[in-house]
Amino acid sequence: MQFHDFLKMPILWSSSLNASVVRRGVALLAITGPAALLNLGLSYLASKTLSAEDFGIYYTAITIINVAFAPATIMNMFFTRAITTVGAEHGMDRATESAEKVFRLISSWGAVAALTLISASSLAWGLGAGFSVLVACAIAFVVYISYCAEVGRISLQSNGRFFSLGIFTLGWMTSRFIGGALGIYMLNNVWGGLVGIGLATLAPIVVLFKPWRMVGSRFFHPWAKERGGDSDLLSMIRISSFLKLSVGFLLFMVVANADVLLAYVVLAPEQLSVYSASAVLPKGMLVLTLPLIQLLFPLIVGERASARPTRMLILRGVFLTVGISSAGALMIFLLSEPLCSSSYGIASCNGDVMLLGLLAIVAMCTLRLAIAIDYASHLDLIPLTLILSLGGGMALIAEVSWSPTSLAKGYVFFSIATLIGYGVVSLAVRLIQRRTLGKTSPKAPAAN
Repeated sequence: MQFHDFLKMPILWSSSLNASVVRRGVALLAITGPAALLNLGLSYLASKTLSAEDFGIYYTAITIINVAFAPATIMNMFFTRAITTVGAEHGMDRATESAEKVFRLISSWGAVAALTLISASSLAWGLGAGFSVLVACAIAFVVYISYCAEVGRISLQSNGRFFSLGIFTLGWMTSRFIGGALGIYMLNNVWGGLVGIGLATLAPIVVLFKPWRMVGSRFFHPWAKERGGDSDLLSMIRISSFLKLSVGFLLFMVVANADVLLAYVVLAPEQLSVYSASAVLPKGMLVLTLPLIQLLFPLIVGERASARPTRMLILRGVFLTVGISSAGALMIFLLSEPLCSSSYGIASCNGDVMLLGLLAIVAMCTLRLAIAIDYASHLDLIPLTLILSLGGGMALIAEVSWSPTSLAKGYVFFSIATLIGYGVVSLAVRLIQRRTLGKTSPKAPAAN
């Protein structure tokens, strides 16, 4: 190999990534995997640095932040669909402008919401509420900054910049880890760690958006005084669509965690401990495979907006999702003995229950992809049919004897049945839609 061939390798590698959904997916996971480990590493560091009492407060604060940030996934899919459609129909420059408008919308009105929460927390503390006002204010600050950072991921995946998306996510988690670690180390308290996380998260936002350029008369009203034709994004943002997407995705989250919710209700405390510990790693597969949705969702939206066939893209997406989730499940299964039995393993974990949970989570990862495909195709009502699966599942599990193993077996059956049922409904709707369009489309004139 000559030297100039060596210099061309990064370009050739980038081209090969753009030509293959599978290679892009594997590359994205390879970058975002360490990001997930850094997120876990910060909690581990806090447990070793803070006192037991302070760590309990810290972990509770992180849990509150995670719960408050959960709707960001819905926000991501909603705005990604809109911006990707703008890009496919009007070009990438217009998509970039749309992403900046979304950033102004979230950062401006999010700041109002954060300041309102901080004011309410300060008032409640002044009236004698028993919590740390500094921690409450830091939580509001971290949640606000995290939503602003999520717009960065929306912008990059909408423009098809998946390698940059992985780097942005890794940079976000790296700066978050460094900022949180410095805050905990320097101030040795919960408030310092949370403020460090929030301040450090500003770094990737500043690099990507340069927000000082956006402050002006249209900061709180990003669509005010639009030029003709610039309202493409606004025309796609409808409250009804956002509500349908939100309800459907929340139904999926209930379905994906139905076993844990049920275990809390029906199992004895000792059995609940076994089931919960055994579900930690299987449920973590949903987080690990989330970048695949971030890759595939905008690709499908863009292909459909450009009136190009998406069948092969969808098949590759299914292959990639099933392959990655199955490989992850197999790796966890092979390590199940040390993970559950060693002194460094998960306390109360049961290998058999974990294996059943891994089988179920492969079906859940595939179901999430199917829901994303329907959203990308603007079939927003199909995910609402998951309510039927929940109803049928409740009737099914009423006959189960309550033990961790039997509950896990029931959930495997429920997961597979839900996936198959959803697939049948989705295919039926698409066939009906295609037949209806075929009947209503004008026929070509006969040749003379």
